[in-house]
Amino acid sequence: MQSSKKKSDSQGEDRGARENFSSATRASIAKAAGEKCSFRGCLAPTSTVAEKSNGKAGSTDIATASHIYAAAPGGPRPAPPGMSPEQIRDQSNGIWTCGVCAGRIDRREPVPSAEDLIEMKRVRETAQRMAVMDPQLSFASSYISPREWDEVFWQHLPDLDPESIRTKLLDLAAKSILRITTGGPNQSLPHFPITPLTRDIRAGFHRPANESGNEAFIAGQASKAPPISLPHVVADASAKRRATQIFRAWALRYPGGAQNGLILHVNVQIGARNPKTGEVSSAFIQVLATGHIQSMHAGETGEQLTLKLWGTTDRINDLEWKLDVSLDQGKIESTSTLRRIPWRLFDSFKNGFPDLLEELERYESVVRLIMQGWEPVGYVDVKADSDSYGDQMHPDPFDIDLQVDQATLSESLQRCQKIRLALDLERVWGGRMFSWRDAYFEKNLTPELILCASNELKDRHVLRPREGVTSLTALIPEHGREIHFKVSPLAIYFEYARSSRRA
Repeated sequence: MQSSKKKSDSQGEDRGARENFSSATRASIAKAAGEKCSFRGCLAPTSTVAEKSNGKAGSTDIATASHIYAAAPGGPRPAPPGMSPEQIRDQSNGIWTCGVCAGRIDRREPVPSAEDLIEMKRVRETAQRMAVMDPQLSFASSYISPREWDEVFWQHLPDLDPESIRTKLLDLAAKSILRITTGGPNQSLPHFPITPLTRDIRAGFHRPANESGNEAFIAGQASKAPPISLPHVVADASAKRRATQIFRAWALRYPGGAQNGLILHVNVQIGARNPKTGEVSSAFIQVLATGHIQSMHAGETGEQLTLKLWGTTDRINDLEWKLDVSLDQGKIESTSTLRRIPWRLFDSFKNGFPDLLEELERYESVVRLIMQGWEPVGYVDVKADSDSYGDQMHPDPFDIDLQVDQATLSESLQRCQKIRLALDLERVWGGRMFSWRDAYFEKNLTPELILCASNELKDRHVLRPREGVTSLTALIPEHGREIHFKVSPLAIYFEYARSSRRA
């Protein structure tokens, strides 16, 4: 038994000399690279479905999570002094490669340097991240070969500026779209009779001169007219795809109903996007809106489709997103606006809900980003009349034109501050329930006045159980309107003095 233990210990020491990646780290390296070989110019796919030994379906890969700095003493690219075993096993020290390129890295001369591999890893993972996280680039990637896609990133080293990369990729995708021929049978989307997307795109560039005001754009070659905005071509194509997919998903829930027009309840999310990087906020305003779709026959070219959305305000959100999309004979027209609706005190708000603060935080987060210059965007649920959020949202957001100024947004944030303050007053006044009334949201009843009224009344009166209502008058000089702060044994509230109630 003793000799067996010694042998086991010896084997453990041998294994410990090599710092291998864990299964979780290996999987992370693979996903970051999009399951493609990261070696420049390769990009071979590395995973697929395969049958297991027990006959059940599983997955397999023909790739290696290669170490940038050697996993063991004597390996290529020795680890620099001070690099710990944990750092050698970390995801940052791994690059995903196919079996062939793994041999290039470790066994063939000349062996790539660590700096070379770090650069390859950075390019592949950045390219993959932008292809997944940016909806327009995700659409554009369908029209660009993988090697051509990654080569754009290589051309933008060392900075890898997202904005210039994005512009270049959209240009490439637009040119590819315009090269697509329209020959062959006219196919349509399954169960959805409209002309193919690429034909619709090209149709927009075959306009006669008297319609566009310029010479026609024919066969993908620019005339003497000003150059066409190629990124706009991708945006236009992406918008058509998104609108038709949402329309089709809604229509399939009620077959035949779209011809007569359907009114549905639709979950939507309003967020914000960084205009420079394309990053989308992690927080969203989640509301239940009203959706409408209708289809009308439009001859041989398919159908004329309309998709509308409105009614996004609720007990917290005062931002009304109004969407109107029309697809007619290959052309898309769309308006998407965000404006503020005067907020009112909903009955459901007065009752209180445990998720009130969470809802408030999401609203505040989005509004603050918009005030910092982020652009509002909206996501639409493809499963209409659903009660839950999550994977039902279409992945491509709608751009939204902001029609609210900074001062108005600031007022909305002040209202949120007052809601938080009311919840704090409940704690200050011994757990008494705050009774929500219109007077509390009077614009000139500032948080400072509210705290002053509460503190003064607190200093003057120590209320006992079963004691009657005690009040303090706070004068609002701008309107000559008096608002009373009142405390009862069960509740605290602000109300207009009888002589100064609204008409």
